[in-house]
Amino acid sequence: MQISVILLTYNNIRFVDNFIKSIYGQSFKDFELIIVDNYSTDGTVEKINSLNLKNAKLIQFKNFGNMAASRNLGIRNAKYDYIAFHDSDDFWFNNKLDNCVKELNKFDFVYHNMIIKSEKTGKNLKPTFRYQINNKIKGHILEQGNPVATSSVVCSKKIKNNLIQFNENKKLMAIEDFELWLRLSLEGFKFKYIDKNLGYLLERKQSESKIKINKIHGYKLILNKYKNYLSNKTYKRANIYQKYLFANILFLSKKQKSLNFFKFSLIKSNFFRIKYLSTIKIFKILFKIN
Repeated sequence: MQISVILLTYNNIRFVDNFIKSIYGQSFKDFELIIVDNYSTDGTVEKINSLNLKNAKLIQFKNFGNMAASRNLGIRNAKYDYIAFHDSDDFWFNNKLDNCVKELNKFDFVYHNMIIKSEKTGKNLKPTFRYQINNKIKGHILEQGNPVATSSVVCSKKIKNNLIQFNENKKLMAIEDFELWLRLSLEGFKFKYIDKNLGYLLERKQSESKIKINKIHGYKLILNKYKNYLSNKTYKRANIYQKYLFANILFLSKKQKSLNFFKFSLIKSNFFRIKYLSTIKIFKILFKIN
């Protein structure tokens, strides 16, 4: 079995050594590397070219901020039947591909835990939130959120003889990965969750409120698009989760206004994690804790 690793870069020269170590340090060696660069201006391309990487291809592509378009270009250029995604600021432990490849004879899509690491302090913050995608209940990931970190994925590049492609709709930016996982699950992909930390995601400084607003708008579009595939129970639970997302956006700037939404999530949600996180936010609001 062979893997095409797709990596996106843009002005990430400070991460080049890290992602090269991450990928070429794998115990599984039968892969190609496809780097899609968004016309970096900081020397990223020059540094990569100077390394003379084995079985690697660098493509420059102007994506205008749409990472889905860059990933799709990488998929179209992949020569192997299975693909893995790697963001330039993330890191794989050296047994990541080995662990995933072992599952690909039985499953179409493999993903795993990753640790969130602070760029500012270098400390490990927490594991990412993950759960096994149910291969029988259609659309159930709409009930409690995205369980898949893109950099954890190894999967078949085709479904029903067609290349998988991320949705390039700009309204889905920041949530286009979630839309693809949902679409693949509805099309019959078999998912396998590995309950191991096999890498880390770097938490970088960014506009948290803007990203969350983009996600709630995108989630509404996704829910409306796929609601006819869902049972009444799943659709109801998905709407509860949507209110929980909205509460988190309000919490960033209008804590008091988010209180009733968190109370609603606490009472109505069927999932312990959402109830637990809602309880913490309610406690912070009532006792004015930052």
